[in-house]
Amino acid sequence: MRYAKRGRPKKGEGKAVSDYKVKASFERDTSAIGMLLNRKGRFILATNDIDREEHTDQQSVERGFRFLKDPWFMVDSIFLKLPRRVEALMMIMTLCLMVYNIGQYKLRQKLEESQDTLPNQLGKEIKNPTLRWVFQIMEGIALVRFCDASLQGALREVIANLNKLRRKIITLFGETTSCMYWLIQRNSVGV
Repeated sequence: MRYAKRGRPKKGEGKAVSDYKVKASFERDTSAIGMLLNRKGRFILATNDIDREEHTDQQSVERGFRFLKDPWFMVDSIFLKLPRRVEALMMIMTLCLMVYNIGQYKLRQKLEESQDTLPNQLGKEIKNPTLRWVFQIMEGIALVRFCDASLQGALREVIANLNKLRRKIITLFGETTSCMYWLIQRNSVGV
């Protein structure tokens, strides 16, 4: 029981009962729910579990997905309506991340074995470059096709902009990669 008004009651004023009863019903608005579900196209790839023994490798995986926030990746321009398409995109991105990490691991392993280094962005020699930095170093290499007058106008291909550092990186990636580059250089007549 409560008093009917707020404040201190007057002498002799009695208590009055004031109760409320709410009657409601609910309906599922499928069109509004569908619109909300369409907007949900982003997934958080993170953990708050900091058990170091179990999740030491997970941090590198999460760092690998940092590229999603990179404005050059333009992930905000991708709109996928169907869940299976989102799943397919995530599968492709995960596969790409795996190939990226394998390439980076192999490069660092080769640098460690050969006791060699590569320059970082500041020119300091390091043994653990990121593959992204290596890709930036390799930018500008081009395959140039031209007619060679000395070979009766036969088409010739040459890889342009190969410098000492780029050749070193190609060699570090192993025999198969080296063959891809050197084969074009050597067997470019008559293409």
